[in-house]
Amino acid sequence: MTNFQTDLNGCWSAGIGWPGYPSDTAHLRLTPQGDTASRHFSVRAEDRLTGAEVARFDISLNDAEAAEILVYFAEGAAIRDFAAEALRRCLRMLFSNFGVALVRAENRTLEQAFTQVFHLLGFDAAMVLDAQKWAEIRHSRKHVWVVAAALIDADGRVLLAQRPAGKAMAGQWEFPGGKIEPSETPEHALIRELKEELGIDVTESCLAPIAFVSHDYDHFHLLMPLYAIRQWRGQPSGREGQVLAWASKDKLGAYAMPPADIPLVAQLRDWL
Repeated sequence: MTNFQTDLNGCWSAGIGWPGYPSDTAHLRLTPQGDTASRHFSVRAEDRLTGAEVARFDISLNDAEAAEILVYFAEGAAIRDFAAEALRRCLRMLFSNFGVALVRAENRTLEQAFTQVFHLLGFDAAMVLDAQKWAEIRHSRKHVWVVAAALIDADGRVLLAQRPAGKAMAGQWEFPGGKIEPSETPEHALIRELKEELGIDVTESCLAPIAFVSHDYDHFHLLMPLYAIRQWRGQPSGREGQVLAWASKDKLGAYAMPPADIPLVAQLRDWL
């Protein structure tokens, strides 16, 4: 096992001692149960907002550099990709932090819908995933660049748009914006998207870059800068069927958002 306190190539948290990647995600907290220096321990994944358990992983490490994990998903964990994100973070810990060569998993959840989660992350029919395939999957993932706006009105409220029915993650709230085309800068893409989506005109000099997010989805990796905008021409309206809402600073966290938007909320609150 790695010497947690002296491994300067990793990052670790006092009392947890996991080098490498941080254990938390944007909206999940992973907490070890038991002694992580032993060959047997558990990891609990919980919703950072509610504290509700999303998943539990009972882990055994053997001498062949293999890990056995018993996976227990909580009811409803598939909503908002919580199940996939929790398992992905656990796998990243095992491959990157503990250096295991392969992982054997057993799904202890009765809901068959969770079987697809293992398939998406690369497990074969025998529920085995090795380090080489894990690395290949991660390196082959498409990188998608999108850009988003925090439109701020005179009262300090921020505009959110609800994704309409028929789109991925329908019903969730997001910062307006969209994909950056190959020939565009982020600024030009955002000006175009705001015109198309909301019917407003923005000049490039009114865009203030304040934050960005890098997030793993099941089939791609997303990079998204966020720009604050206080001046624009026109009245925002949902031209693509989306519902709009103006949210005060202290209410932003009450809106259900796609995983990539969630870490931007804290950064925006600090900036405001």
